[in-house]
Amino acid sequence: MLKKIGVKLLLSYFVLLIIAFSVSSNTYNFLSRRYAINETKKQLSSEGLVIAKLLTNVPLNSNSIRGKLAGKTVIKAAERFIEADLIIINDEREIIYRSIENLDKKTVLKLVRVGSTAPIGYVAERIGITDRNGSVKGHVILFAKLNNIYGLNRLMRGTELISIITAGLVALLISLFFEKSLVSPITALTKKIDKYSDTKQLDSNPILTGDEIQHLDERFIAMTKSIQQYDESHQRFLQNTSHELKTPLMSIQGYAEAIKDGVIKGKEMDEGLEIIIEQSQRLKGIVEELIYLTRLENAEEKLILMPTNLKELVFNVCQSIKLLAEEKNIAINIEINSQIEIPCDSDKLHRAMLNLLSNGIRYANSNISIRSVVESNQVRLLIQDDGSGFKMNEEYKLFDRFYKGERGSTGLGLSIVKAIVEAHAGKIIAYNAAATGAVFELLLPTK
Repeated sequence: MLKKIGVKLLLSYFVLLIIAFSVSSNTYNFLSRRYAINETKKQLSSEGLVIAKLLTNVPLNSNSIRGKLAGKTVIKAAERFIEADLIIINDEREIIYRSIENLDKKTVLKLVRVGSTAPIGYVAERIGITDRNGSVKGHVILFAKLNNIYGLNRLMRGTELISIITAGLVALLISLFFEKSLVSPITALTKKIDKYSDTKQLDSNPILTGDEIQHLDERFIAMTKSIQQYDESHQRFLQNTSHELKTPLMSIQGYAEAIKDGVIKGKEMDEGLEIIIEQSQRLKGIVEELIYLTRLENAEEKLILMPTNLKELVFNVCQSIKLLAEEKNIAINIEINSQIEIPCDSDKLHRAMLNLLSNGIRYANSNISIRSVVESNQVRLLIQDDGSGFKMNEEYKLFDRFYKGERGSTGLGLSIVKAIVEAHAGKIIAYNAAATGAVFELLLPTK
Protein backbone atom coordinates (compact mmCIF):
# COMPACT_ATOMS: atom_id res chain seq x y z
CA MET A 1 0.00 0.00 0.00
CA LEU A 2 1.35 3.41 -0.97
CA LYS A 3 1.90 5.94 1.80
CA LYS A 4 0.20 9.28 1.34
CA ILE A 5 2.48 12.22 0.72
CA GLY A 6 0.92 14.09 3.65
CA VAL A 7 1.96 11.31 6.05
CA LYS A 8 5.47 11.32 4.61
CA LEU A 9 5.68 15.08 5.02
CA LEU A 10 4.51 14.93 8.65
CA LEU A 11 6.93 12.11 9.47
CA SER A 12 9.80 13.98 7.83
CA TYR A 13 8.83 17.16 9.66
CA PHE A 14 8.74 15.38 13.05
CA VAL A 15 12.08 13.66 12.44
CA LEU A 16 13.64 17.05 11.65
CA LEU A 17 11.91 18.56 14.69
CA ILE A 18 13.20 15.81 17.02
CA ILE A 19 16.73 16.15 15.62
CA ALA A 20 16.62 19.94 16.02
CA PHE A 21 15.29 19.71 19.60
CA SER A 22 17.85 17.00 20.52
CA VAL A 23 20.77 19.01 19.17
CA SER A 24 19.61 22.25 20.78
CA SER A 25 18.83 20.52 24.11
CA ASN A 26 22.21 18.76 24.32
CA THR A 27 24.03 21.91 23.25
CA TYR A 28 22.15 23.97 25.81
CA ASN A 29 22.79 21.40 28.55
CA PHE A 30 26.50 21.29 27.75
CA LEU A 31 26.90 25.07 27.61
CA SER A 32 24.80 25.65 30.73
CA ARG A 33 26.91 23.16 32.70
CA ARG A 34 30.10 24.81 31.53
CA TYR A 35 28.65 28.18 32.49
CA ALA A 36 27.60 26.93 35.95
CA ILE A 37 31.06 25.43 36.62
CA ASN A 38 32.87 28.60 35.55
CA GLU A 39 30.53 30.77 37.63
CA THR A 40 31.04 28.49 40.64
CA LYS A 41 34.81 28.74 40.28
CA LYS A 42 34.59 32.52 40.17
CA GLN A 43 32.41 32.60 43.28
CA LEU A 44 34.62 30.12 45.13
CA SER A 45 37.66 32.24 44.31
CA SER A 46 35.87 35.44 45.36
CA GLU A 47 34.63 33.91 48.61
CA GLY A 48 38.07 32.43 49.24
CA LEU A 49 39.68 35.87 48.99
CA VAL A 50 37.18 37.23 51.53
CA ILE A 51 37.92 34.40 53.98
CA ALA A 52 41.69 34.73 53.44
CA LYS A 53 41.45 38.44 54.23
CA LEU A 54 39.45 37.71 57.41
CA LEU A 55 42.16 35.31 58.56
CA THR A 56 45.10 37.66 57.90
CA ASN A 57 45.41 38.71 61.59
CA VAL A 58 43.96 35.52 63.04
CA PRO A 59 46.18 32.72 64.42
CA LEU A 60 45.67 29.55 62.36
CA ASN A 61 44.06 27.36 65.01
CA SER A 62 40.63 25.77 64.97
CA ASN A 63 39.11 27.81 67.80
CA SER A 64 40.07 31.18 66.34
CA ILE A 65 39.01 30.22 62.85
CA ARG A 66 35.63 28.71 63.76
CA GLY A 67 34.34 32.02 65.17
CA LYS A 68 35.45 33.95 62.13
CA LEU A 69 33.86 31.60 59.58
CA ALA A 70 30.31 31.37 60.87
CA GLY A 71 27.91 31.34 57.83
CA LYS A 72 30.69 31.35 55.27
CA THR A 73 29.94 27.96 53.75
CA VAL A 74 27.12 29.11 51.44
CA ILE A 75 28.03 30.87 48.20
CA LYS A 76 26.02 32.28 45.30
CA ALA A 77 26.71 30.80 41.86
CA ALA A 78 24.75 31.37 38.61
CA GLU A 79 22.12 33.45 40.49
CA ARG A 80 21.41 30.59 42.94
CA PHE A 81 22.85 29.60 46.33
CA ILE A 82 24.74 26.33 46.70
CA GLU A 83 26.57 24.69 49.60
CA ALA A 84 30.36 24.99 49.47
CA ASP A 85 32.73 23.19 51.86
CA LEU A 86 35.89 24.62 53.34
CA ILE A 87 39.32 23.36 54.35
CA ILE A 88 42.02 25.56 55.88
CA ILE A 89 45.60 24.37 56.04
CA ASN A 90 48.78 25.98 57.38
CA ASP A 91 52.02 26.37 55.53
CA GLU A 92 53.01 22.83 56.52
CA ARG A 93 49.82 21.50 54.88
CA GLU A 94 48.32 20.50 58.22
CA ILE A 95 44.52 20.75 58.27
CA ILE A 96 43.60 23.43 60.78
CA TYR A 97 39.90 23.51 60.02
CA ARG A 98 37.36 21.81 57.77
CA SER A 99 33.62 22.31 57.52
CA ILE A 100 32.85 18.69 56.67
CA GLU A 101 34.05 15.69 58.62
CA ASN A 102 32.69 12.74 56.62
CA LEU A 103 34.92 13.31 53.60
CA ASP A 104 37.03 10.35 52.51
CA LYS A 105 40.76 10.59 53.08
CA LYS A 106 41.69 10.23 49.40
CA THR A 107 39.58 13.23 48.41
CA VAL A 108 40.98 15.30 51.29
CA LEU A 109 44.57 14.48 50.33
CA LYS A 110 43.94 15.42 46.70
CA LEU A 111 42.39 18.74 47.78
CA VAL A 112 45.24 19.56 50.14
CA ARG A 113 48.07 18.57 47.78
CA VAL A 114 49.60 21.67 46.13
CA GLY A 115 49.36 21.79 42.35
CA SER A 116 46.94 18.86 42.06
CA THR A 117 43.70 19.09 40.13
CA ALA A 118 40.34 18.90 41.85
CA PRO A 119 39.10 15.38 42.65
CA ILE A 120 36.64 13.82 40.26
CA GLY A 121 33.16 15.13 40.96
CA TYR A 122 34.33 18.36 42.60
CA VAL A 123 35.16 21.97 41.75
CA ALA A 124 37.84 23.53 43.95
CA GLU A 125 39.70 26.81 44.36
CA ARG A 126 42.83 27.40 46.52
CA ILE A 127 43.55 30.89 47.93
CA GLY A 128 46.66 31.79 49.95
CA ILE A 129 46.41 33.30 53.48
CA THR A 130 49.06 35.91 54.19
CA ASP A 131 50.20 37.54 57.44
CA ARG A 132 50.86 41.26 58.01
CA ASN A 133 54.24 40.93 56.34
CA GLY A 134 52.78 39.39 53.22
CA SER A 135 54.18 35.92 53.89
CA VAL A 136 51.93 32.94 53.08
CA LYS A 137 51.00 31.19 56.30
CA GLY A 138 48.35 28.87 54.94
CA HIS A 139 45.65 28.26 52.33
CA VAL A 140 41.90 28.40 52.10
CA ILE A 141 40.47 25.58 49.97
CA LEU A 142 36.85 26.03 48.92
CA PHE A 143 35.17 23.17 47.05
CA ALA A 144 31.71 22.11 45.94
CA LYS A 145 30.24 18.93 44.48
CA LEU A 146 29.41 18.93 40.77
CA ASN A 147 26.07 17.29 41.57
CA ASN A 148 25.10 20.36 43.57
CA ILE A 149 26.18 22.62 40.73
CA TYR A 150 24.30 20.59 38.10
CA GLY A 151 21.24 20.89 40.29
CA LEU A 152 21.15 24.52 39.17
CA ASN A 153 20.20 23.30 35.70
CA ARG A 154 17.21 21.20 36.74
CA LEU A 155 14.79 24.08 36.91
CA MET A 156 16.08 25.45 33.61
CA ARG A 157 15.84 22.00 32.00
CA GLY A 158 12.28 21.66 33.24
CA THR A 159 11.49 25.03 31.70
CA GLU A 160 13.24 23.90 28.53
CA LEU A 161 11.14 20.71 28.42
CA ILE A 162 7.94 22.72 28.76
CA SER A 163 9.16 25.03 25.98
CA ILE A 164 9.95 22.04 23.75
CA ILE A 165 6.51 20.51 24.29
CA THR A 166 4.82 23.86 23.62
CA ALA A 167 6.93 24.45 20.51
CA GLY A 168 6.19 20.89 19.35
CA LEU A 169 2.44 21.43 19.64
CA VAL A 170 2.66 24.75 17.80
CA ALA A 171 4.85 23.12 15.16
CA LEU A 172 2.31 20.28 14.82
CA LEU A 173 -0.49 22.75 14.13
CA ILE A 174 1.65 24.64 11.63
CA SER A 175 2.75 21.41 9.91
CA LEU A 176 -0.87 20.24 9.64
CA PHE A 177 -1.78 23.55 8.01
CA PHE A 178 1.08 23.36 5.53
CA GLU A 179 0.43 19.67 4.91
CA LYS A 180 -3.17 20.45 4.02
CA SER A 181 -2.21 23.42 1.83
CA LEU A 182 0.28 21.22 -0.05
CA VAL A 183 -1.68 17.97 -0.26
CA SER A 184 -5.05 19.51 -1.18
CA PRO A 185 -3.97 20.79 -4.62
CA ILE A 186 -2.14 17.50 -5.28
CA THR A 187 -5.33 15.61 -4.42
CA ALA A 188 -7.32 17.91 -6.72
CA LEU A 189 -4.83 17.33 -9.54
CA THR A 190 -4.97 13.56 -8.96
CA LYS A 191 -8.78 13.61 -9.19
CA LYS A 192 -8.55 15.68 -12.37
CA ILE A 193 -6.15 13.16 -13.90
CA ASP A 194 -8.31 10.20 -12.81
CA LYS A 195 -11.41 11.81 -14.26
CA TYR A 196 -9.71 12.42 -17.59
CA SER A 197 -8.29 8.89 -17.58
CA ASP A 198 -11.73 7.35 -16.96
CA THR A 199 -14.03 9.59 -19.00
CA LYS A 200 -11.72 11.58 -21.33
CA GLN A 201 -13.44 14.69 -19.95
CA LEU A 202 -11.12 17.49 -18.90
CA ASP A 203 -11.84 19.58 -15.81
CA SER A 204 -10.41 22.89 -16.99
CA ASN A 205 -10.74 24.66 -13.62
CA PRO A 206 -7.19 25.81 -12.82
CA ILE A 207 -5.37 24.96 -9.60
CA LEU A 208 -4.02 28.29 -8.37
CA THR A 209 -1.16 27.73 -5.93
CA GLY A 210 1.49 29.94 -7.49
CA ASP A 211 4.09 27.18 -7.37
CA GLU A 212 5.22 24.01 -9.18
CA ILE A 213 1.84 22.33 -8.62
CA GLN A 214 0.09 25.09 -10.57
CA HIS A 215 2.72 24.75 -13.30
CA LEU A 216 2.15 20.98 -13.35
CA ASP A 217 -1.61 21.52 -13.65
CA GLU A 218 -1.10 23.97 -16.52
CA ARG A 219 1.16 21.48 -18.30
CA PHE A 220 -1.40 18.71 -17.75
CA ILE A 221 -4.20 20.82 -19.23
CA ALA A 222 -1.99 21.71 -22.19
CA MET A 223 -1.06 18.06 -22.64
CA THR A 224 -4.68 16.87 -22.56
CA LYS A 225 -5.69 19.52 -25.07
CA SER A 226 -2.82 18.42 -27.28
CA ILE A 227 -3.96 14.79 -26.95
CA GLN A 228 -7.53 15.79 -27.82
CA GLN A 229 -6.31 17.70 -30.86
CA TYR A 230 -4.21 14.72 -31.90
CA ASP A 231 -7.18 12.37 -31.44
CA GLU A 232 -9.39 14.64 -33.53
CA SER A 233 -6.68 14.96 -36.19
CA HIS A 234 -6.18 11.20 -36.18
CA GLN A 235 -9.91 10.62 -36.54
CA ARG A 236 -10.11 13.09 -39.43
CA PHE A 237 -7.10 11.41 -41.00
CA LEU A 238 -8.73 7.99 -40.83
CA GLN A 239 -11.96 9.36 -42.26
CA ASN A 240 -10.16 11.20 -45.09
CA THR A 241 -7.90 8.22 -45.79
CA SER A 242 -10.81 5.82 -46.03
CA HIS A 243 -12.61 8.26 -48.32
CA GLU A 244 -9.58 8.81 -50.58
CA LEU A 245 -8.87 5.09 -50.81
CA LYS A 246 -12.49 4.13 -51.22
CA THR A 247 -13.03 6.20 -54.40
CA PRO A 248 -10.38 4.51 -56.60
CA LEU A 249 -11.12 1.10 -55.09
CA MET A 250 -14.81 1.39 -55.96
CA SER A 251 -13.86 2.44 -59.50
CA ILE A 252 -11.48 -0.52 -59.84
CA GLN A 253 -14.03 -2.92 -58.40
CA GLY A 254 -16.82 -1.63 -60.65
CA TYR A 255 -14.86 -1.99 -63.90
CA ALA A 256 -13.33 -5.31 -62.85
CA GLU A 257 -16.78 -6.81 -62.13
CA ALA A 258 -18.18 -5.39 -65.39
CA ILE A 259 -15.36 -6.98 -67.39
CA LYS A 260 -15.74 -10.27 -65.53
CA ASP A 261 -19.49 -10.41 -66.12
CA GLY A 262 -19.08 -9.45 -69.77
CA VAL A 263 -21.09 -6.26 -69.37
CA ILE A 264 -18.48 -4.28 -71.30
CA LYS A 265 -16.54 -5.61 -74.23
CA GLY A 266 -14.25 -4.54 -76.98
CA LYS A 267 -13.21 -0.90 -76.92
CA GLU A 268 -15.14 -0.23 -73.71
CA MET A 269 -13.29 -3.07 -72.03
CA ASP A 270 -9.95 -1.56 -73.06
CA GLU A 271 -11.06 1.79 -71.67
CA GLY A 272 -12.15 0.08 -68.46
CA LEU A 273 -8.76 -1.59 -68.12
CA GLU A 274 -7.07 1.78 -68.64
CA ILE A 275 -9.21 3.24 -65.84
CA ILE A 276 -8.32 0.32 -63.57
CA ILE A 277 -4.61 0.89 -64.24
CA GLU A 278 -4.99 4.65 -63.74
CA GLN A 279 -6.90 4.26 -60.46
CA SER A 280 -4.42 1.62 -59.27
CA GLN A 281 -1.57 4.03 -59.92
CA ARG A 282 -3.47 6.78 -58.12
CA LEU A 283 -4.06 4.42 -55.21
CA LYS A 284 -0.40 3.48 -55.15
CA GLY A 285 0.59 7.15 -55.21
CA ILE A 286 -1.69 7.95 -52.25
CA VAL A 287 -0.30 5.04 -50.22
CA GLU A 288 3.32 5.95 -51.02
CA GLU A 289 2.77 9.60 -50.09
CA LEU A 290 1.04 8.57 -46.86
CA ILE A 291 3.94 6.32 -45.91
CA TYR A 292 6.47 9.01 -46.80
CA LEU A 293 4.59 11.68 -44.84
CA THR A 294 4.25 9.41 -41.81
CA ARG A 295 7.98 8.65 -41.87
CA LEU A 296 8.77 12.37 -42.06
CA GLU A 297 6.49 13.30 -39.16
CA ASN A 298 7.80 10.45 -37.00
CA ALA A 299 11.43 11.38 -37.75
CA GLU A 300 12.01 7.95 -39.29
CA GLU A 301 13.20 9.58 -42.51
CA LYS A 302 16.70 10.77 -41.60
CA LEU A 303 17.97 14.02 -43.11
CA ILE A 304 21.40 14.13 -44.73
CA LEU A 305 22.34 17.80 -44.41
CA MET A 306 24.95 19.13 -46.81
CA PRO A 307 25.87 22.70 -47.82
CA THR A 308 23.75 23.35 -50.93
CA ASN A 309 23.57 26.29 -53.32
CA LEU A 310 19.96 27.45 -53.17
CA LYS A 311 19.83 28.87 -56.71
CA GLU A 312 21.17 25.63 -58.20
CA LEU A 313 18.64 23.60 -56.23
CA VAL A 314 15.72 25.74 -57.43
CA PHE A 315 17.06 25.70 -61.01
CA ASN A 316 17.20 21.88 -61.00
CA VAL A 317 13.61 21.74 -59.73
CA CYS A 318 12.51 24.07 -62.51
CA GLN A 319 14.27 21.88 -65.07
CA SER A 320 12.39 18.85 -63.70
CA ILE A 321 9.04 20.56 -64.24
CA LYS A 322 9.94 22.55 -67.37
CA LEU A 323 7.86 20.45 -69.80
CA LEU A 324 4.73 20.69 -67.64
CA ALA A 325 5.18 24.49 -67.33
CA GLU A 326 5.66 24.87 -71.10
CA GLU A 327 2.60 22.72 -71.75
CA LYS A 328 0.55 25.10 -69.57
CA ASN A 329 2.30 28.20 -71.02
CA ILE A 330 3.62 29.15 -67.58
CA ALA A 331 6.85 31.14 -67.33
CA ILE A 332 9.01 30.60 -64.22
CA ASN A 333 11.22 33.53 -63.20
CA ILE A 334 14.06 32.94 -60.74
CA GLU A 335 15.49 35.86 -58.75
CA ILE A 336 17.85 34.22 -56.25
CA ASN A 337 21.30 35.35 -55.19
CA SER A 338 23.78 32.81 -56.53
CA GLN A 339 25.89 33.06 -53.34
CA ILE A 340 23.23 31.74 -50.95
CA GLU A 341 24.06 28.36 -49.41
CA ILE A 342 21.89 26.47 -46.95
CA PRO A 343 22.41 23.20 -45.04
CA CYS A 344 19.77 20.83 -46.36
CA ASP A 345 18.90 17.37 -47.57
CA SER A 346 18.82 18.31 -51.25
CA ASP A 347 16.68 15.31 -52.31
CA LYS A 348 13.94 16.05 -49.80
CA LEU A 349 13.99 19.82 -50.32
CA HIS A 350 13.91 19.17 -54.08
CA ARG A 351 10.70 17.17 -53.55
CA ALA A 352 9.18 19.97 -51.45
CA MET A 353 10.01 22.59 -54.12
CA LEU A 354 8.67 20.31 -56.83
CA ASN A 355 5.35 19.98 -55.00
CA LEU A 356 5.11 23.76 -54.54
CA LEU A 357 5.87 24.49 -58.22
CA SER A 358 3.47 21.77 -59.39
CA ASN A 359 0.80 23.38 -57.24
CA GLY A 360 1.68 26.81 -58.66
CA ILE A 361 1.48 25.61 -62.27
CA ARG A 362 -1.92 24.13 -61.52
CA TYR A 363 -3.34 27.52 -60.49
CA ALA A 364 -1.18 30.14 -62.26
CA ASN A 365 -2.40 32.05 -65.29
CA SER A 366 0.92 32.74 -66.99
CA ASN A 367 3.72 33.38 -64.51
CA ILE A 368 5.43 32.05 -61.37
CA SER A 369 8.18 34.02 -59.65
CA ILE A 370 10.73 32.65 -57.20
CA ARG A 371 12.81 35.15 -55.25
CA SER A 372 14.89 35.21 -52.10
CA VAL A 373 15.54 37.64 -49.25
CA VAL A 374 18.55 37.03 -47.00
CA GLU A 375 18.06 37.83 -43.32
CA SER A 376 20.16 37.14 -40.24
CA ASN A 377 20.93 33.39 -40.13
CA GLN A 378 18.03 32.58 -42.49
CA VAL A 379 16.77 33.02 -46.01
CA ARG A 380 13.20 33.90 -46.95
CA LEU A 381 12.11 32.14 -50.18
CA LEU A 382 8.94 33.49 -51.83
CA ILE A 383 7.08 31.49 -54.51
CA GLN A 384 4.26 33.52 -56.07
CA ASP A 385 1.84 32.79 -58.92
CA ASP A 386 -0.48 35.15 -60.79
CA GLY A 387 -3.60 33.05 -60.35
CA SER A 388 -6.79 33.89 -58.51
CA GLY A 389 -5.30 33.25 -55.06
CA PHE A 390 -6.84 31.48 -52.11
CA LYS A 391 -10.48 31.52 -51.15
CA MET A 392 -11.40 33.08 -47.83
CA ASN A 393 -9.57 31.34 -44.96
CA GLU A 394 -8.37 28.60 -47.31
CA GLU A 395 -4.72 29.35 -46.49
CA TYR A 396 -5.29 28.00 -42.96
CA LYS A 397 -6.32 24.55 -44.28
CA LEU A 398 -3.78 24.10 -47.07
CA PHE A 399 -1.33 22.01 -45.11
CA ASP A 400 -3.94 19.65 -43.61
CA ARG A 401 -3.83 16.10 -44.86
CA PHE A 402 -6.21 15.40 -47.76
CA TYR A 403 -7.29 19.02 -48.07
CA LYS A 404 -7.71 19.66 -51.79
CA GLY A 405 -8.44 22.87 -53.62
CA GLU A 406 -10.52 23.03 -56.78
CA ARG A 407 -7.73 21.56 -58.88
CA GLY A 408 -6.05 19.47 -56.18
CA SER A 409 -4.67 15.97 -56.60
CA THR A 410 -4.21 13.67 -53.58
CA GLY A 411 -4.37 16.41 -50.93
CA LEU A 412 -1.05 15.28 -49.46
CA GLY A 413 1.48 17.32 -51.46
CA LEU A 414 1.45 20.45 -49.26
CA SER A 415 1.40 18.35 -46.08
CA ILE A 416 4.62 16.72 -47.30
CA VAL A 417 6.08 20.18 -48.08
CA LYS A 418 5.37 21.40 -44.54
CA ALA A 419 6.84 18.24 -42.96
CA ILE A 420 10.05 18.57 -45.02
CA VAL A 421 10.46 22.29 -44.27
CA GLU A 422 9.88 21.80 -40.53
CA ALA A 423 12.32 18.85 -40.53
CA HIS A 424 14.91 21.41 -41.72
CA ALA A 425 14.05 23.64 -38.70
CA GLY A 426 12.21 25.99 -41.06
CA LYS A 427 8.70 27.43 -41.41
CA ILE A 428 6.21 27.78 -44.24
CA ILE A 429 3.16 30.02 -44.52
CA ALA A 430 0.72 30.85 -47.32
CA TYR A 431 -1.23 34.02 -48.08
CA ASN A 432 -2.73 36.04 -50.91
CA ALA A 433 -0.49 38.52 -52.68
CA ALA A 434 -1.36 42.21 -52.45
CA ALA A 435 -2.15 42.42 -56.17
CA THR A 436 -3.16 38.97 -57.34
CA GLY A 437 -2.20 35.34 -56.90
CA ALA A 438 -1.03 33.16 -54.02
CA VAL A 439 2.29 33.31 -52.14
CA PHE A 440 4.12 30.50 -50.35
CA GLU A 441 6.80 31.84 -48.03
CA LEU A 442 9.54 29.56 -46.71
CA LEU A 443 11.96 30.46 -43.93
CA LEU A 444 15.08 28.26 -44.01
CA PRO A 445 18.14 28.52 -41.74
CA THR A 446 21.46 29.30 -43.38
CA LYS A 447 23.52 27.86 -40.51
